[in-house]
Amino acid sequence: TCATLGLLREGAAWLEPDSASPQQLHRLLPDPANANALSHGWVVAIAQAQADQIWLGTAGGGINIVNARDGKLIQHVRANPGSNSSLAHDTIVPLLRDRAGLMWVGSWGGGLQHGNPQNRMVRAFWRNPVRPPGSNLQDARAMLERRDGSIVLGSIGNGVKQLDLASGTILPLRSGGNQALQNATILTLAEGADGTLWAGTKESGVWRWPPGAADWQTTRGLPGHQVNKLLFDRRGDLWAATGSGVARWRRGSGQFETLDGLDGNRMWAASFALAEEEALVRDAVQVVELGARA
Repeated sequence: TCATLGLLREGAAWLEPDSASPQQLHRLLPDPANANALSHGWVVAIAQAQADQIWLGTAGGGINIVNARDGKLIQHVRANPGSNSSLAHDTIVPLLRDRAGLMWVGSWGGGLQHGNPQNRMVRAFWRNPVRPPGSNLQDARAMLERRDGSIVLGSIGNGVKQLDLASGTILPLRSGGNQALQNATILTLAEGADGTLWAGTKESGVWRWPPGAADWQTTRGLPGHQVNKLLFDRRGDLWAATGSGVARWRRGSGQFETLDGLDGNRMWAASFALAEEEALVRDAVQVVELGARA
């Protein structure tokens, strides 16, 4: 029961779970006069928390939980300094549902939290005050649950981090000495079937770390340097949405290739869904564009 998710210039749009029809497109927009409207017009993260539940993370309005099938608001979740179980900050950047069904919430200035979507309680993962500043993570920008169950995070200006689940602390991802990503802003993360870790950056395209390699490696062929989304399809091809178009790294190839007909289309962080064919990527782009025009 998967929904096709997309972000608009204002608000968010999605197709009902298991639907491919534009007639089943739902949109949620802000309206200051309506308590059941979107709490903030700038939606920066979207995730399907449960079969019939979508979480929308906003830049200043916390999280909006909506019904995936009828588009109606279920709840606003906001930061409350007087509550230990509230959001740490109302600017939400990444959202991740892990294999256990927990929702992970990263915020801009509030670090990392996680909670159960059934009761919507959140718990903080504390930054470690005794470690150097580079090992802390106030601003989480991307999250990924790897095949081995570990969680890695992309930061704003501090590269890639890893979460120590046992201690509840955030630590630097150990590398072999390459400092290229140490101060990078990581916008998206992905992992291939072979265990290769991929990182899309704001400044320098896509980097990858294959199993057994000593450090991060650069890639070639992207239409733009800012990479907003990385996504593997079921064939093992990697798709990259950049600020200048869409590209694909075919399984077994050595570089990205720009997808004909979509170069120049500006793609944002949740602009396309899981793709098995080029047509599905194009359809996902049209869903977002349809939502923007509606």
